[in-house]
Amino acid sequence: MNVTFEPPANMSNSLAIPTSIPNLPPLLSVNNIIKETFLPLTLVLWFYLVIGVYGNSLVMFVYWARKKPVRDDRYFIPLLALVDLISCVVSSGTGIYAQTHPLVFDNNVGCKMAAFLGIIFAGVSADFLLVIAVDRYLKLCRPFGRQMTLSVKRKVIIGIFVIGLVLSFPALIIYRAEQVPMKLKSGYTIQTWKCIDTKDEEHATGHIIYKVFLFVVTMIRFVVLFMCYGNIIRVILRQKKHRLRMGSVTSYTSTSCSNDAIEDIQMKIHTSNESKSDEDTKETKENGIKNGINTPNIGNKPRKQCIPDRQYPKRQQSVVSTTGSVGRRGSVADRQGVRLAIIFILITFIYIVTFGPKVWLMIEQTLNRDFWSTIPQSQLLLFRFFHTFYIFNNIVNPIVYGIMDRKFRADCKKRFTRCK
Repeated sequence: MNVTFEPPANMSNSLAIPTSIPNLPPLLSVNNIIKETFLPLTLVLWFYLVIGVYGNSLVMFVYWARKKPVRDDRYFIPLLALVDLISCVVSSGTGIYAQTHPLVFDNNVGCKMAAFLGIIFAGVSADFLLVIAVDRYLKLCRPFGRQMTLSVKRKVIIGIFVIGLVLSFPALIIYRAEQVPMKLKSGYTIQTWKCIDTKDEEHATGHIIYKVFLFVVTMIRFVVLFMCYGNIIRVILRQKKHRLRMGSVTSYTSTSCSNDAIEDIQMKIHTSNESKSDEDTKETKENGIKNGINTPNIGNKPRKQCIPDRQYPKRQQSVVSTTGSVGRRGSVADRQGVRLAIIFILITFIYIVTFGPKVWLMIEQTLNRDFWSTIPQSQLLLFRFFHTFYIFNNIVNPIVYGIMDRKFRADCKKRFTRCK
């Protein structure tokens, strides 16, 4: 996270600062003028904050207020909502303070904590999306391979937070509130306070290495997400094509019970019954001959293909009777798994789109220390919007669940009905 604000050198053209005043213009007056310029962005950040808190709280309430434990395929959803909630509060709150105090951000402890918490929770949120992608990949692309058990998932959660702490700890050293002079075209120079990464030449190399490392980690996340969801999309399309091709066959087998497994069971039962019938016929003939009775050859008569249920062994009866229901339940489970995968594909796409501008601006700031000072005033608000656009990733998940997840909508309706 970077809360740096560097006003462009030509900003003084729009400031209503009388040049005839011999004294320096008050710092708070200039700060208020810039604050009014950033007012639209401040309102956007307030929108992020309200929607993020309400939406993510709703997700946690729906999943953690239920009597039954969270299902295996949705285990990470409430945890992701909790991380997004904290990240949204930290990033939006810090952004609002930075936009309303662009020149008087003089709280050193607040600056360090804002940078530290912003980096850790933004990273943890991204890593949760990464783990969810791997879990979806294993379930859909490797269904018969090793899966993530509950114990493994708990260890992964601990590992995510440990990695987040390691990646964000240097921010406590790099970022601080510094006094930075601001030159105006009118000839005045004012001393401002900003939360920035230190500019001393002694640690400049280390700061660049740290930012490059964060960039590499972000790129690795992008690559893994592309690989996992690329394979998932391929499997989904292949399954859809297979279902379309086998649609007529599936319709036929559902009505004629010509499933291979059922046929095999019926064949075995038929053979067993025929052998028993032959033995009974033979025994009947022998008894008839002994008693002087001519018994007709019953075994040569054609037998009906429909076998009474009482002739089925119990195990085979259960298999035959439950095969259809198991198939239907499996089909529903598959559709739910595919729908959930599509939901997370959309969430991941939004994450990449919202973090893309942030990564680009991070590169620009690393290569050019005076990047913000070179932006024209007419474009400054747009660039600042791109700089905070990644927060949208922390509020969009509940919106996607509400639109695409029927189970989530049903749970919300049930919870609110009970509350009423």
